Amino acid sequence: ELANLTGTGFAQLAELSTLNSIIHWKGGMTDAGVAEIASLPSISTLDFQSSPAVTDSCIPSLRTMEKLTTLLLSATSITPEGFTDVVMPKIKTVGANELAKQPLSEIAPKMAVVFPNVESYAFSYFARTPEDLAVLAHYKKLKRLTVAGTIKDEAWPGLLELRELDVFQTYSGEIGLTAWQTLARLKKLKIVRYGNKPPNAAALAAFKKERPDVKLEE
Repeated sequence: ELANLTGTGFAQLAELSTLNSIIHWKGGMTDAGVAEIASLPSISTLDFQSSPAVTDSCIPSLRTMEKLTTLLLSATSITPEGFTDVVMPKIKTVGANELAKQPLSEIAPKMAVVFPNVESYAFSYFARTPEDLAVLAHYKKLKRLTVAGTIKDEAWPGLLELRELDVFQTYSGEIGLTAWQTLARLKKLKIVRYGNKPPNAAALAAFKKERPDVKLEE
């Protein structure tokens, strides 16, 4: 069972020729494990977040993965500097927060060059200021934002810099009044997914009145 694999042992999956996604939740991924995964022929999604043993040494392996389109590598020891002169245009979804414990303000401008065609971003960070969100505007084609981190009320206005955003979804708790007011100002927004925690009723009603064109989903 995949959940029982530690940082290596993925080569045993080679016979599963149609396997296209590996999500390693235990945080025990290693550079050697990434190298083994890179040998699998059909992997399009790779998530090894919160694996501090993964370093820049895995980058050559990632570059060989021709079908890879989703890469979640937040809270690892990979650095933006490790991607110097590397461009991975096939990546459409990325999560690159707290790389080698660097702040997102330093990471995003560099990683947006590495992943120039990203349309979806997995945000697992603590946004304290508007700049913590606005920095994602470096991803010029960004249309979808998934939040599993925390956004303080005072940080929400930074979302307005993501002018092409059409889908917002969160799994990190209730969307408050400030959040709904900010989302209502995103002109291209089409869908809001707010998870299984009921939103503030009054704020939701106000949002629906202002933006009847936006589809709301749990």
